[in-house]
Amino acid sequence: MLNHYSLSGPNRRPCILFLGNSFTFYHDLPSQVASFSAADDRPVRVDAVLQGGYHLDRYLDPGDPYGADVSIRLKHLKYEYFIAQEQSSCPITDPGRYEAAVVRLDGIARERGAELALFETWGYHDKHAQTGQFGGSFAMEEKLRAETAAVAGKTGRKWLPVGYAFSECAKQYPGMYLYDSDYKHPGVCGTYLAAAVIYGGLFGRDPEKIAFDGGISAPVAAKLRKVAKETLVKTGLLPEGVG
Repeated sequence: MLNHYSLSGPNRRPCILFLGNSFTFYHDLPSQVASFSAADDRPVRVDAVLQGGYHLDRYLDPGDPYGADVSIRLKHLKYEYFIAQEQSSCPITDPGRYEAAVVRLDGIARERGAELALFETWGYHDKHAQTGQFGGSFAMEEKLRAETAAVAGKTGRKWLPVGYAFSECAKQYPGMYLYDSDYKHPGVCGTYLAAAVIYGGLFGRDPEKIAFDGGISAPVAAKLRKVAKETLVKTGLLPEGVG
């Protein structure tokens, strides 16, 4: 079972609540986003409720132990941003469930005057046993991208093209390994790339200009930030010619 983050601590800076599962938990993605913000001299506070394999709608159920945790946090803390990461295949296999959960979460965010952003996840590596049913890694990501963008459009919310950046990175740098050893979860480089996309996309900042390497080699980090920036430009989250 994954531990959720501590509820304690001051709430002085803008705060992001991450709702997701192991895709967000691996290599501490929320803290990586906070580190990007600190390096950009725009520090934010991060909080998260994460449980392996969870769907978003379970966090909206007060009868679920993690849903109850979310309810407590919403009662006692103020969040300016919500980042929603659905179970990794659900937007393809059960799009109605995904959309219904996002619509409910959108209502909660609007009641609190908060921003909501949808975290598009990536296609599993082609070596993963389940990838073939989706037509391969790139095809899986394209389906995830289409569904995430569609639901974001229906709710008028932003979507964060993390999966798209994974695909772009795999095409530009085939030797760059973004996955953990299970060919599904993110490796260190994958989490770093996700953090660059999320921070840049959420706040309209150019990740290529931010001097944060996340504990990986500077040349590799620079390549990943470049891909993040290019992906954000392609999806309209950064303007053309930024940099």
